[in-house]
Amino acid sequence: MLWAVGALDAIGFAPFSIEDMAADHSLGEAYRLVASLEPLILEHQGTDTLHGLKPSVSYSSEVDTDPQTIELGGHTLTVSFVDPWASADAQDPAHHGLLLIQTGDEEFLAVGRGATITFSSEEGGSGIERADLGHIVEGEFEAVRRLNGDQTHQGRHVRLPPNGFSLQRVRLYKY
Repeated sequence: MLWAVGALDAIGFAPFSIEDMAADHSLGEAYRLVASLEPLILEHQGTDTLHGLKPSVSYSSEVDTDPQTIELGGHTLTVSFVDPWASADAQDPAHHGLLLIQTGDEEFLAVGRGATITFSSEEGGSGIERADLGHIVEGEFEAVRRLNGDQTHQGRHVRLPPNGFSLQRVRLYKY
């Protein structure tokens, strides 16, 4: 769903047999996050400030976990869908994905799971000025926790763990 909204500018997403999903299915969690971001998604749809990424899955269920790159605000973002800090058998990369919304020149929101984002720029390097874990309240991002060097690998990456969806606001700088 995150990919469809971000990459295809989808206005809806209705998987087959959704009425039979358990109430605690992760899709419900994703729907709640996307619903909270609706005003921002609508503002950015059809522009290059909204991106959706996911590993491609072949018809035979082969998952291509090769990293993907996009340009966002003068930065090159490289996204990996295998979390190096979680055991491989506890991950299902076919269900990893990411929605990115550029909210300022050097700032974006990342929502998803199972994605690790690193940064570079043509001028040199890119680093993380700050990364906050949070949620949307009445249309505004509300930080719950500032992520420090342990969570950002000393400012080198943003990590959305594979075991649940999260929303992070990230501000970058160039050096």
